[in-house]
Amino acid sequence: MSEWVNISEAKEMYGKSETTMRNLVRKLKASRSKDLKIDKSANGREIIRFKRVYLDKLYKTSTDSQSDGKTKENNDSDIVAFLKQQIEIKDRQIEQMGFLLAQSQDEKKQLLLISEKPKKRRFLFWRKKE
Repeated sequence: MSEWVNISEAKEMYGKSETTMRNLVRKLKASRSKDLKIDKSANGREIIRFKRVYLDKLYKTSTDSQSDGKTKENNDSDIVAFLKQQIEIKDRQIEQMGFLLAQSQDEKKQLLLISEKPKKRRFLFWRKKE
């Protein structure tokens, strides 16, 4: 493997889009970084290359496959723990919502009972007795 990679190789290695890589070129050009090398080809086009070590640091990619496996296992266990915690939180929220729903239904029943009391009959003066 060479120390320098072009844009298409970097896209494939790090799973980034061409737009991302070109934005990185602009950033490195502006800062005059030594991690970017620009050569002119015979037909006048620019050949842009990145330093592999810089991209490895930037995108946190390790060449050691064993450390990648351990990192992936750690990430998976972290994700599982996080999801279990989220499930517990959601279960508590569901219990609280059930309690609030039962409470509101009880209040509604009480209001209905109050409103169903018989109305008092008022004496109407304008009616004639028969």
